[in-house]
Amino acid sequence: MEYNPAAAFNLADAGGKEEARKRWLTRDELVQLFEAMRKAKGFTVENALAVKLLLLLAVRKQELTAAKTAEFNLDKAVWHLPAERTKTSAPIDIPLSRPAVECLRKLIELGCSSDYLLPARKRQERMLPHIHENTLNVAMSKVNPLLGEMENFCIHDFRRTARTHLAALGVSSHVAERCLNHKIEGVEGIYPEFCTNRANNKVSI
Repeated sequence: MEYNPAAAFNLADAGGKEEARKRWLTRDELVQLFEAMRKAKGFTVENALAVKLLLLLAVRKQELTAAKTAEFNLDKAVWHLPAERTKTSAPIDIPLSRPAVECLRKLIELGCSSDYLLPARKRQERMLPHIHENTLNVAMSKVNPLLGEMENFCIHDFRRTARTHLAALGVSSHVAERCLNHKIEGVEGIYPEFCTNRANNKVSI
């Protein structure tokens, strides 16, 4: 074709203005979620560990589901997430807390020496060596009926949940944003220590 047949359409034709999601889970909701995961029939240990890691590390779902075991240095408690597997094309070294290391060791053990943290569990059309990106979504559908009247949420909301709780703990904004591997714009991205000191009234302008 000589022209794009969709050129005459814009975002308004696709449903109007796009709005950012604001859903995050409170502490009480997280408790309810973990209780439901333990009770849900067919919700595997691997799925529960993956959910824990998504909350602990605030990474994107695909960054975890496609992770190779070689990326993790558990003795030094760090995850070397390569640039080619991040949305921002920026590599990041993610420090690992003790609970995160424990979850990772268990997943590696369950993976039976696989090259992938979450190896494929059945034959797929795309022949992926790791679990499909929708595997956790399907698994969560087994948990949702046990959550009662809890407001609906998706797996990506775990990142916002982690970010919100980091702020509640008093973690500096630029540090919390780096935990999510967000690119920090402006002066704060170039001089994070300066901005922190200014916020603490340690710098006079």
